[in-house]
Amino acid sequence: MRAIDHPPEEAGAMLDRVLRRLRMKPLAVDLFDKHPNLAVASKRFVWLVSPTLLYPYGKRTIAEHCLAAAILGGTESPENRVRAFVEGLLAKVTMLLEVRVTSGQQTWNPVSDQPLMTWLQDRPDAVVDNDGGPMEPLPVPRVFAASIAIRVLEPVDYQYVPGLAGAAG
Repeated sequence: MRAIDHPPEEAGAMLDRVLRRLRMKPLAVDLFDKHPNLAVASKRFVWLVSPTLLYPYGKRTIAEHCLAAAILGGTESPENRVRAFVEGLLAKVTMLLEVRVTSGQQTWNPVSDQPLMTWLQDRPDAVVDNDGGPMEPLPVPRVFAASIAIRVLEPVDYQYVPGLAGAAG
């Protein structure tokens, strides 16, 4: 498991499209202006999970579900916007456990593999299998969420993730 150092430039454009679809761009821009680390985390997150990976039960993508919860949390909780953003993002991230992206015998693992956008570039034959069941073995949701947090958050924000407090040092 490793953090995503610098998502490519196109991650910003992808995030912008997600925010426009959600009609949350003004809220996000205000939040990101005050907390630039959340903008970086959002770009990393969109690059990690892809802005097109649909949640199997609805019409929104997983990125849309997670970022909507994060941005709403961050804008509605003035006492600690960063904590609320992180909690909102991670509250929905287990949706990733309900889809499988495969290429031949390989299955993408959001905890240990390349970000999905990079993984897909290397595997043009990849398919999303919403009927294939969850990732095996099924991780503990809280541990899974913390693993995703390590990949997208700045270490200073680990304090808001159960089980990661103190891991920033």
